[in-house]
Amino acid sequence: MQSKKYELISSDKPGLYRVKALKDFSDIKAGDVGGYVESEHNLSQSGNCWVYDNAQVYGNALVYGNAWVCGEAVVHGNAWVYDNARVYGEAQVSNKAQVYGNAEVFGNARIYDNAQVSNNAQVYGYALVYGNAWVCGEAKVSKGHVRVCLYLQQFGHAITATDSTVGIGCEVHTWEHWDEHIRDIGIKHGYTEEEIEETKLFLRVAKTQIDGELQKSKRGGE
Repeated sequence: MQSKKYELISSDKPGLYRVKALKDFSDIKAGDVGGYVESEHNLSQSGNCWVYDNAQVYGNALVYGNAWVCGEAVVHGNAWVYDNARVYGEAQVSNKAQVYGNAEVFGNARIYDNAQVSNNAQVYGYALVYGNAWVCGEAKVSKGHVRVCLYLQQFGHAITATDSTVGIGCEVHTWEHWDEHIRDIGIKHGYTEEEIEETKLFLRVAKTQIDGELQKSKRGGE
């Protein structure tokens, strides 16, 4: 039977415990006191995962693998943070959102609903990622309401789409700008005519998904 790597100790926050390491692992030493959890369900006893500083994990949320949650970050609801993911600063991950791979969520970013952040993606600043959005690949999102992110594996880029803008790699423009200049942008980056047409198709798919999310939001507010 595997020995526990931490125990729960009392804290100054009602309903939450602090985690205290029982053995050395990763950069943690036996006796180190970490952040806050509601129960052992929130932080796996396996792997090098840890909750640091004043970070909080509660509800049915789970941190496992080698993931870290630190700073003033909060993970709650049914959210999962796993693999080598990092959530820190004052970021929040909630509902059924997932952060995994080597992804990082930090600053004041908010990830919620069924959103996913994966691969080497970074979400930070005041960015909001929600709905069924998936931020992946090498995408970096620092502002805006991200509703859709599609990974273009053949080009090594992600389409990160908000209500008003679309980012593909380092190119971030309004929907209108893409409509008018997509061919020029594609040629500048060495895309073939076929690849430009494929990118147009992906943009149409992203726009359809966003329109669907907007309709859901409007119905929810009625």
